[in-house]
Amino acid sequence: IGGTGGYLWQMYPHGHPLGRMSAVFAHANPLAAYLQMVFIFSLGLVADRYQHATATPTLKFWKAPAVWWLGVILGLCSVCLILTSSRGAWGVAIASSLIFTIYQGWYWILGLVSAIGTVILSAAYAPAPLKEPLRSIVPRYFWARITDEMYPDRPEAMTRVAQWKFAWNLTQARPITGWGLQSFGPLYQQAHQMWLGYPHNLLLMLSSNLGIPATIALFGLVGWILAQGTILFLNFPLQWRSERTIFFTYLIAFAGFIVFNITDVTALELRLNTHAWLILACICGIVDSPGERLRQRTKSNI
Repeated sequence: IGGTGGYLWQMYPHGHPLGRMSAVFAHANPLAAYLQMVFIFSLGLVADRYQHATATPTLKFWKAPAVWWLGVILGLCSVCLILTSSRGAWGVAIASSLIFTIYQGWYWILGLVSAIGTVILSAAYAPAPLKEPLRSIVPRYFWARITDEMYPDRPEAMTRVAQWKFAWNLTQARPITGWGLQSFGPLYQQAHQMWLGYPHNLLLMLSSNLGIPATIALFGLVGWILAQGTILFLNFPLQWRSERTIFFTYLIAFAGFIVFNITDVTALELRLNTHAWLILACICGIVDSPGERLRQRTKSNI
């Protein structure tokens, strides 16, 4: 799909890489990063509806149409996340589910999700006497992808570890100024005769391109906003249930995006980049305006 002068976006008939769902994104991983944010926001809305129902005796949680629609969205997101075959998105989705179950006190769901995760990880990494019977139960699609056995012939230069080592070596060579924007691809191709546009780690990409000081400045700014948001969340009055839950969802969604970019750099995708900055701007706006009123109200009550 595109127009004169270039593509707006490109769709691959069988996904890109082949066999992995990518939809209107150039690769499966950006789609996975987008879906994980939709998944987290849906979890937050389910938690909000549950709290609203428990606070209103006449309401029944499972009878609310919004809950059923959110359940459909969560189910579709889960299926699509599986089809992207993104290990990072799987991890973030499971971790966010565990965080919300702890936040809500849904300990039976916590136990269920933990048990499923433990079985899958055991099928991937447990000692042979234990993992062999589990591998007959757990689909190969999961444990082979986690252990990277699904692609046994992958060159070493294609592995994350090799890319991270190379990016760190570049950072050590020029720690102050870096090598310049978009320098990783040509340098990596020169060293390994293979083109890779980025090292699949946002922190290492920025440090090798811009230098350590600029990277610390950017991450310091973002970290300060998240820290202030976390402090504000912890100080939210318990009676502000809905506001507290929605703000918590924003924090988890942005944190999940950052965690995903530790093993990939989907922040380079314009739509995801814009989405992430909007979420961070919302967090910053709440901290700066309602957060200040909350702090003043808290001081007046002391």
